[in-house]
Amino acid sequence: MMKPFVAVLLSGVLAATSLTATSAAANSAHEDLAKILLGALVIYGIKEAVDNRKAVKVTPKPVISSKTLPAHCLVTHKGYRGESWTVFGNRCLHHNYRHYASLPDRCFARFQTQRGPRSGWEPKCLHWTGFIW
Repeated sequence: MMKPFVAVLLSGVLAATSLTATSAAANSAHEDLAKILLGALVIYGIKEAVDNRKAVKVTPKPVISSKTLPAHCLVTHKGYRGESWTVFGNRCLHHNYRHYASLPDRCFARFQTQRGPRSGWEPKCLHWTGFIW
């Protein structure tokens, strides 16, 4: 959108500087016009550079470490009395988390559900020990 404007402005500057006048007064008027147009072009260029610098957004790379757990392994189980447990599924972590053996034992939980005994890793406990997802 701005490129055609810059092209027209630049061609105007070039046309104004290439004109030859026979009298000194006419030549001076063309030089003044060329200086004004060139000044406007420089100001526009500075403005665009500042706008482009403001528009650049740096997106940080996601932190992937040995303490980043796969979020899709979070599951919720229903108990007999309506209670629920949200845990990281044991099997899912075993298959999808490379450092499964380094998970803290104190965060492992066993519990009864409507579908029988289940086990998993408690998210709060894992968070307290430095894990994220």
